[in-house]
Amino acid sequence: MVNNAGVALGTPPAHENPIADVETMLRTNVSSVMAFVSTFAPGMVERNEGHIVNISSIAGHEAYPGGSVYCATKHAIDAYTTSMRHDLVGTNIRVTAISPVSPSPPPSFGACAIAHARTCSPPRHQPERMKWADSFLSLSL
Repeated sequence: MVNNAGVALGTPPAHENPIADVETMLRTNVSSVMAFVSTFAPGMVERNEGHIVNISSIAGHEAYPGGSVYCATKHAIDAYTTSMRHDLVGTNIRVTAISPVSPSPPPSFGACAIAHARTCSPPRHQPERMKWADSFLSLSL
């Protein structure tokens, strides 16, 4: 099962997020993933086989200005995936989180992704390095 739910509505500062947008992002990015797992994982447990893949985002690892809600929802997916992995120890069900980088992340965000990918801390705002970050994929197996 692949859960690929995600919506980002605007980029206001955290203190200016419209609550309707917050609720929509939480419902889409978090609750829908949990609903699908609750619906389909019991059958996997019963059969003792399966693979649950949750698509998160590098934004769940590195926050960026104006992304407070989106980043929080993707962090929630990473935490949920890790917890689910612990819950399913002893079964033959694999649980994976994939955290891709957006093809056009905000300029300040690129260096964060590169830092994760290379485990270094390059200076921020290096557009020439963005091409490398565009192909970065964080796998949590």
